[in-house]
Amino acid sequence: MQIHIPNPVAFIMNRLEKEGYCAYVVGGCVRDSILGKTPTDWDIATNAKPEEVQDLFEYTIPTGTKYGTTTVRIDQQSFEVTTFRKDGCYLGNRKPERVFFTDSIHEDLARRDFTINAMAYHERKGLLDLFGGRKDLEKRLIRSVGNPQKRFEEDALRMLRGIRFAAQLEFDIEPDTEQGILKKNFLLQNVSPERIREEFNKILLAQSPSLGIQKMIDLGLLPYILPEFSNAAGFQSDGFKCSQDGLEYLLTVVDAVEPDIVLRLAAFLNGLIKQKRFFSFEENRLCRNGDDAAEIAEKILKHLKYDKKTIAQVRILIEKQLSKEQLLRVDCLRQRDIKYFINDVGKENLERWFQFQTVDMKACQMFAELQKLATLKEQVDKILKENHPLERRDLKINGEDLIRLGYPRGPQIGKILADLMEQVLEDPAVNTKERLIALAMSNQKIDKPD
Repeated sequence: MQIHIPNPVAFIMNRLEKEGYCAYVVGGCVRDSILGKTPTDWDIATNAKPEEVQDLFEYTIPTGTKYGTTTVRIDQQSFEVTTFRKDGCYLGNRKPERVFFTDSIHEDLARRDFTINAMAYHERKGLLDLFGGRKDLEKRLIRSVGNPQKRFEEDALRMLRGIRFAAQLEFDIEPDTEQGILKKNFLLQNVSPERIREEFNKILLAQSPSLGIQKMIDLGLLPYILPEFSNAAGFQSDGFKCSQDGLEYLLTVVDAVEPDIVLRLAAFLNGLIKQKRFFSFEENRLCRNGDDAAEIAEKILKHLKYDKKTIAQVRILIEKQLSKEQLLRVDCLRQRDIKYFINDVGKENLERWFQFQTVDMKACQMFAELQKLATLKEQVDKILKENHPLERRDLKINGEDLIRLGYPRGPQIGKILADLMEQVLEDPAVNTKERLIALAMSNQKIDKPD
C-alpha cells in the first residue's frame, strides 16, 4: 500500500535520513490514511534524540523533551518529532515515571495503546504493522496492544480513549479489550478531570455519540466520569442502570442535536438528570424542576473543569426549557414577554435553544406543541429583525456613565443597569442617553447616590 506524505513531512523525514537516522510517520495519521481519511496531524518517529532533532532544523520547540518530543516548524506548520522510546514504570495509572530512548521502532510501537494506532509507514519500506492493526481496521475492531488489563493499569485514560475511537470510527471493541475495561474501570478515578473532559468531549462530538455513551454505560465508566451520581439511585457497583425508555430518550436526543459541544453536553446532562431514579447529590429528593437540573448540570461541569462560558451556556439550555403549559400560551404572549425571553436566554444562545427544545420535544413526542414553538420562533425572529434593544450592551448608557453621575464602583452599578434594562424592554423609546440618565437619578427603584 502507499500513503501520500505531505511535502513538509517528507522534508523532515528526508533530512533525518540524510544525517543517518531513520524516520517513520506513525499512529493516527497512518490509521486515518488507511481508512481513506485526511489526517489532521502528522507525527514522526525517529531514532534521533531530541537535541539531535533540534540541531537539524532551524525552527524547533522543545515541547516534551523529557518524553522525546520536539515540535518542528516547517512552512508555518507544526509537526511533532518523537524519539523511539520504551516506557518505564507508570505512576498513578497515568504516566510513565521515565522513558528510555531506543533505536528500535519495534519497541516504540509495542508501547502504544491500540493496534490501529501502532502502525508506522515509510515511503520506501512500506507499512510496518506488527500487531495486526490493518486487519483490525478491516474488521472494524478496537483491540489493545498486548494484555488489555496491563495496558489500562499503565494508563487508565486508555479505556476512555478506546471508547472514543469506537464512537468516532463506529467500530466495535474486541471482547478481551472490553473485559479489560470492565475489570479495570475503577482506575479511571485516578485520572484528572481535565484529561477525562478532553476525551469525553471527543465522544460527544462524534457523528453518533450514542455509541460511546452506551459503551461508557455498559462498561461501567460513567460513575467515574460523573462521581456526583456515584451514590444516587440508578448507579450500582457494576455500572449504570437506567430505564429503557429513559436511555432511549437520552441517546436519541444526543444524536439528534448538531455536533456542538454546548448542545451535546446539554442534551446528555438533561437526558441523564431527567431519569426519575436520580436524586440530587446534596439532598435526598428528586429533581423537581429545571432549576434543580440546571444546578446539578453546573456542578458536574465544574467538576470536569469546563470553562465558565460553556457552563453558563449549558445551564441556560437546561434551565430555560418551556413546559407544555407555557408553550400553549405562546399565542397570548405580548412583545414585552418575548423580549424578556430573549434577554433571559441571550441572543447568542437562541439558535441553540430552539434546536435543543425542538429535538427534546420530538423525542418526547410533543408534536402538537412543535407548532407553538415555531410560532415563538417567528415572534423572536421578528423582534431581532427590528433590532430592538434586548441586552445590557444595547443600552445607550454604561457603567462609566453612572460613575460620572456619582455612583460608586461596585455591584450597585450592575443593579442599576439591570433595572434600566427592564424599563427599556418595556418601552424601547426610553433607550436614549438623556432619558436613561434621568431615570438613573430619579427612579425610585434605583438607590440614588448621596
